[in-house]
Amino acid sequence: MVREIAPVLHVSEPQPWFPCSQEYLKSDPSERSHELNLIFTVKQGDEPDSFKSLFPSWDPAHWEDQVRISAIWAALTTNRTV
Repeated sequence: MVREIAPVLHVSEPQPWFPCSQEYLKSDPSERSHELNLIFTVKQGDEPDSFKSLFPSWDPAHWEDQVRISAIWAALTTNRTV
């Protein structure tokens, strides 16, 4: 299932990390709940300003010389090296 949540953003379900996110919220001792909290997927390199503002020391150039997570994921799923 693909839900359009913005003109250029689509969310496909299920995501492999989604169950892990839910389990984290279930085990979190704070008042947060996996049923009441939203889980967003933010693509590396396409982080919105609202996300980056949560991290005061955000370095927009940090990933420029690093391997992107999408390349690592693709290599893992096809048994290639990065």
